[in-house]
Amino acid sequence: MGRISIDNLRPGMKLAKPVTNKGGAVMLAEDTELTVALIDKMRGMDIQGAFVQGLSGPAAPKDEMLSGLEDRFAGVSNEPRLAVLKRIMRDHLEGLYEHG
Repeated sequence: MGRISIDNLRPGMKLAKPVTNKGGAVMLAEDTELTVALIDKMRGMDIQGAFVQGLSGPAAPKDEMLSGLEDRFAGVSNEPRLAVLKRIMRDHLEGLYEHG
């Protein structure tokens, strides 16, 4: 089971956990198969992502992953395009470790 962002959800994926709104009310039940319409409704409710079946979680602790990212980009801090890539990767890694 893994959490993926709303932009990466695809029709046919099945929810591993219920999707709740900001108030905690269940909007979509566990095992719901996503459709284009459901994904669009989730966007409309400002839902940022969902846990879907069949995806595994991160293989290493969050601190270790972020440290490795810093190491990989250490020598290129003066490159604006690589700084953007680093930020995107950091945001992605942070998203992998979010719960709920």
